[in-house]
Amino acid sequence: MMRPGSITGAKKELAGYTLLEVLLTVSILAVAFTFLFPSLFRSADRLKYLSQRLTAKTILENKIADAALYYKSALTFQGWPDTGSDEYFGLPYTYESVIKPVDPAETVREVEIKILWDEGRKSVTGYTYVAQ
Repeated sequence: MMRPGSITGAKKELAGYTLLEVLLTVSILAVAFTFLFPSLFRSADRLKYLSQRLTAKTILENKIADAALYYKSALTFQGWPDTGSDEYFGLPYTYESVIKPVDPAETVREVEIKILWDEGRKSVTGYTYVAQ
């Protein structure tokens, strides 16, 4: 009588993968990763840029509000800095502002503020109008 699982005269077939199957799998994975990694790094760079841009837009909105409040309290832009630099949430930036009259009576002024970061390579610009 034979026991279950016993081998009678035939070789037991070994379970596993052949070297060819392993090499083929590694080759397919290498080709797939070649295309996936660059897109992953591009996504990370894009995410960093968008985060910095959002921070710069927040800085821009604050500077525009500061300019409007400064003008409202002083009724002039005398003493308002044309340029400056600071750091906000770890993002070092510089800003430039240009103030020019819109109408001949000079009661309405256009305020243009530009926020630059990444050593001036990236920027956002905003405008507002103030009146007496």
